[in-house]
Amino acid sequence: VASEPKAESKSKLYINVNKTNEEAFKNWSWSWFWKGFFRTCLFVGVSMAGGDIVCQQLLFNAVIERTWDSTRSFHMWLIGSFCTGPFNYIYMILLEKLFPGTQLSRIIAKVGMNAIYAFFFSLPLLFTSVTLLQPDKKLVDAFSKIKQDLVPTFIVGSIYWPLINVINFRFVPVHHRTIFSSFFGVIWNIYLSFKANKKNLRD
Repeated sequence: VASEPKAESKSKLYINVNKTNEEAFKNWSWSWFWKGFFRTCLFVGVSMAGGDIVCQQLLFNAVIERTWDSTRSFHMWLIGSFCTGPFNYIYMILLEKLFPGTQLSRIIAKVGMNAIYAFFFSLPLLFTSVTLLQPDKKLVDAFSKIKQDLVPTFIVGSIYWPLINVINFRFVPVHHRTIFSSFFGVIWNIYLSFKANKKNLRD
């Protein structure tokens, strides 16, 4: 008898996430979209800049003696606010439209699509953006960076993100999913900042 309220509570949570997403699409408005859009850009930008600051402190204290590179952190904030954040927010909405619901099969599909999106779009976009924001860097340098670091970064991400994504797609409404990811992204962005700002072998 004691377990029944818990089961009912889980059932309500399951229904509420679906209901929230359905109502969001049914009562679509641009004010709802832009509110979530700007909030997401803010959170992702801060997450990426924060991850870079921690990355620099860990790296410089452990390996080399250097002062904080504020320009590098600013670049990560720019990329998070104007590239990663906007694209991820729109992508999450489209993904929920393609695979609506929180059934296990839909969650697995969304996790798989997330991996494809990361490999073919979000990680290459990050490496390209970081490279082109550096002085005297060209598109050929960005391609070299992608060739060098895309696969190793994706492998590490494939270990870190799947469980987080399952929780995200199962329990978090669509308009909060990128923000939810950005909290865990602070840890991920420490590693990502290291990989993105590491010099190319061709340099």
